[in-house]
Amino acid sequence: MADPSSTPPTFLEFSQTHGLSARLTKSLQRLNYLHPLPVQQTSVPLILSEGKDVLIQSSTGSGKTLGYLIPILQKLIQEVKRLTPRRQTFACRHIFDDHQVEVEECEGVVKMLILLPTRELVEQVAATLKELLYYLTDIIASRTPNSVPSPYPPSAPPPQILLATPSGLLEYTSVLDLKNLTTLVIDEADLMLSHGYAADLNTCKKLLPKILQTILVSATLTSDVSNLKKVMLHKPAIVKVNETKRKGDLKQFYLDVNGEKDKLLVCYVFLKLGVVKGKSIFFVNSTMNAYRLKLFLEQFGIRSGCIGSEMTGRHRGEVVERFNTGGFEVLIAEDEGEESDSDSDCDSEDEDEEEEETMATTTSSSKRNSPSSSQPASSKKSTTTTSSDFGVSRGVDFRGVKFVVNVDLPSSPSAYTHRIGRTARAGASGCALTLIDSTSQTELEMLQNIRTTQDRLPLPKSTDTLTSSATEGSMQPARLEFDLTEIEGFRYRVEDVSRAVTKVAIMETIQTEIKESVLNSERLQEHFAQNPQDRQLLEADKMRSNVNKVQGHLKNVPNYLIPKGMKVHKQSKKRRRRNNGGSGEKGSNDPLTNFGEKKEGEEGEKRIFLNSDDGTGKSTSGRKAWKMARGKGKFSKRYDATKFRGKR
Repeated sequence: MADPSSTPPTFLEFSQTHGLSARLTKSLQRLNYLHPLPVQQTSVPLILSEGKDVLIQSSTGSGKTLGYLIPILQKLIQEVKRLTPRRQTFACRHIFDDHQVEVEECEGVVKMLILLPTRELVEQVAATLKELLYYLTDIIASRTPNSVPSPYPPSAPPPQILLATPSGLLEYTSVLDLKNLTTLVIDEADLMLSHGYAADLNTCKKLLPKILQTILVSATLTSDVSNLKKVMLHKPAIVKVNETKRKGDLKQFYLDVNGEKDKLLVCYVFLKLGVVKGKSIFFVNSTMNAYRLKLFLEQFGIRSGCIGSEMTGRHRGEVVERFNTGGFEVLIAEDEGEESDSDSDCDSEDEDEEEEETMATTTSSSKRNSPSSSQPASSKKSTTTTSSDFGVSRGVDFRGVKFVVNVDLPSSPSAYTHRIGRTARAGASGCALTLIDSTSQTELEMLQNIRTTQDRLPLPKSTDTLTSSATEGSMQPARLEFDLTEIEGFRYRVEDVSRAVTKVAIMETIQTEIKESVLNSERLQEHFAQNPQDRQLLEADKMRSNVNKVQGHLKNVPNYLIPKGMKVHKQSKKRRRRNNGGSGEKGSNDPLTNFGEKKEGEEGEKRIFLNSDDGTGKSTSGRKAWKMARGKGKFSKRYDATKFRGKR
């Protein structure tokens, strides 16, 4: 069991204690990592010093990724240092000309293999690894199968560190040489099995050398993970960190609704009136539901992003990056939630055995994998499918999420826990709202199962936009006291717009995004260069959704529709132009409204319209006054008015 000190050391002190590279330490300082987390304090020395197999079990967001990246990088640095003269250990590649054989021995083979369950996690860990290699790129290279159009060209040697999903790794086994592999990392092992990678892991195991260090990383110790541990690990050291409760608090609520129309109504009203504000993730259970909600919100001028299994990994990564950088605040995520209810910790006997193994000391520098041929427990998906390497409820780094809304209820309490774990991270506060179909007995039963696994309701704050009549310490999710009849005035808008979001419109939108992903794919650019007609065909065939264009009046919410208790956002008012003579608030320059109006302290001027006996009046025009003074025109003595009477 991990027993971190109450006053953690700085990374500089930690590095000096365990002999970490100066350049690796500098990379950590560049990333503003001040203190190693408990899981890192325990796992780093175990992986480095003893060299035995390690099982790391810690909650999401506890720092497990750095817990294995730091030691495997240090091991690789030490190997390069051993194969290269000391004075040229960290020299650039062009300085290694005299020792090309030794350098190629280290640089030309894969030494470290990191397997992850989804492409999103592969890209995320690769990004973290890239930051750690900021000062080490001259001696260490890493790569993912999806990072370049041609992953392993014959002219380029394989990298020392390879990151991939099990299925992605198997696609390139014909061009990969894994016989010199020294370290294998299986991250998110419990999620790996739930994605149906049991068979692929067994196939990968046959391709690996028998003597290597294996690191198994998991957020939970399920029965499937226990079986995988028996197959992949040999007398492992167990790193299990029971962290104290986070400083941030997570408030969970549920709201009873009646069918899909009520769900759309709640999503629209809560977003438009600012009840759900800030970065928010809306979880649904299918691609169709995800795009239906996206198209629905677009009709009201609510920008959103959507990620689902139909997208390519690169496209999903771009959407997540735009969400993290503030491109939009609403993300709709497809999450099938296939984890079963059997996600429970291993029995106490296994835990006791693991703790005893942790306390045992060993001087072995490497261990053999167990020769047992037993198979891990099968997951619900026995074979790898197109979407098996997709998942967003765990692992993906969503930054600054304030709200999580479960539009569709997940299939298990553990899937629910992983969904709401996207918010209230790293000491921040967050809120989770789940929409429960009150007509579904299955959902009501699942709600009760979820409530038994969650923390108690924390103390409410004045800044909370969602509150409940439940007191502090009540079971979560707590019932949200909200009467849907208060927002009935919005129903006609919601139902009118939802009728435009048809299945045909949804399918056309999905096809359009797929075609755009194909056109933007780096892997296919060479193909399009050789076959320009294919690009032209795709560009001409890109279909647009047949949903009606966004109507401007739907973006605004009339004041008469807003319930008194929900006037969260003040309606924006157009700025009045200031008049030249004042603020313009009192009075106006309109002659129709100010005709004959007297100013304060001023008498009205007497207006004279006629000033002559003939009725023509006295002209104030300068030209007529000039003619009158000089006897010109009609003022001439020779002027005969009778000649012009008939011309008018």
